[in-house]
Amino acid sequence: MWFFYPDEENSGTTWRVFSNAEWNITPALLLNAGLMYENTGRIDDFLSSRIGLNYRVNDKHSLRAGLSRSWRAPSFYENYSSFGYLWEPIFVSDPGSLKEGLDSIEIGYLGHFLDQKMALDIKFFYHDFTDRIILFDEFGPEFYSRLNEYEQAGFEMQLSYTGETDSLHLGYSYVKEIERDNSELVEAVALSSPEQTLSLLYSHRFANDWLGSISLFYVDDLRWNFSAASTVPVSWADLKLARKFKTTNGDLDVSLTAQNIFDEEKINLRGRDSGERRILLSAKYSF
Repeated sequence: MWFFYPDEENSGTTWRVFSNAEWNITPALLLNAGLMYENTGRIDDFLSSRIGLNYRVNDKHSLRAGLSRSWRAPSFYENYSSFGYLWEPIFVSDPGSLKEGLDSIEIGYLGHFLDQKMALDIKFFYHDFTDRIILFDEFGPEFYSRLNEYEQAGFEMQLSYTGETDSLHLGYSYVKEIERDNSELVEAVALSSPEQTLSLLYSHRFANDWLGSISLFYVDDLRWNFSAASTVPVSWADLKLARKFKTTNGDLDVSLTAQNIFDEEKINLRGRDSGERRILLSAKYSF
């Protein structure tokens, strides 16, 4: 058993001021810059910034690049929470008063094909964290600590197609942890985000106005949060058949959904269930 012991004396007010500006350097080149000043009353004031360039090659292709430096103050819960067993010493969260920092570099491409029916969006990124606050629960009660240096690099991709009767959306991301600090906290941080994720959605509209779709998902090893964790890769697939019926006084939407059709017996991201197959029938009437 563990408890949270709040400190009623801890309170404060946060003030933020932000601005954004755009400049069309040329008809094809756009510069965007933003600043945000923040005062929390608990730590030193800080200024976050971002600058981005968008270059339109032509009507179908464009490139973008961005640099940003952002900061985040620890929340009261992260700074002052304490947990413990009745019969054991209390663990106290003590990440300190330092702000959490993030430097980011992004390079992206957006292209349109097949008479604007298909779009491809790709982004490569690099993240450098400073004094990152993490939830660490390897010894029972959860508490917050800090990882001094931590880096990530990867890319995200989205491919979408929209036709008269068919549509397709494919999403994929890959994130690689770069260890600069060999602390035991590195593994806990790495599991806070999956290395690979994949999603695929395909839908088809039949001649009688029925809409059928299939969705596939895959998520690598992940520690979702303290109360719902999955430390093995998770995959599932759903099928759905739906139709809208128009009536004199309104619309009736009917759908039949089969969730987890492969009957994967693993904890999934919808909760702490066993991932059992489910059949759902729903109806909604709008008037």
